[in-house]
Amino acid sequence: MSNRDRPEVPSPFHRGELAIQERVGVRERIDAQGRRFIRPYLTEQHRQFYPQLPFVVVGSVSDTAQIWASILVGKPGFLSAPDERTLRVGATPLFGDPLRSGRPWAKGHPSAYWASNCTPAAAIASTAP
Repeated sequence: MSNRDRPEVPSPFHRGELAIQERVGVRERIDAQGRRFIRPYLTEQHRQFYPQLPFVVVGSVSDTAQIWASILVGKPGFLSAPDERTLRVGATPLFGDPLRSGRPWAKGHPSAYWASNCTPAAAIASTAP
């Protein structure tokens, strides 16, 4: 199935990802797969899966465009999905992780909000618009 077969579903990829896919000759195939499998909500299967995890890796971008991966750890249950658009995270980034300090991360960016405004058990990431 090509993207032309599913025009009602927007591409889940940003223009940079689409450009790389185009450059290596896989744009149509990967974009079509993304339209079928990448969703703007958590499926029931995912909502049951996340609470079983002992860790999760999250990504963030600084206000100077630095990309960072952080590992968040906890006993199973530190992640929960009370609805299809919310993933609650009951953990803080590890000591020394830039996500923990909030700097040099941008004001208004979810990671900066998390680091500066949340207690370990109160961090909430939401997919809601």
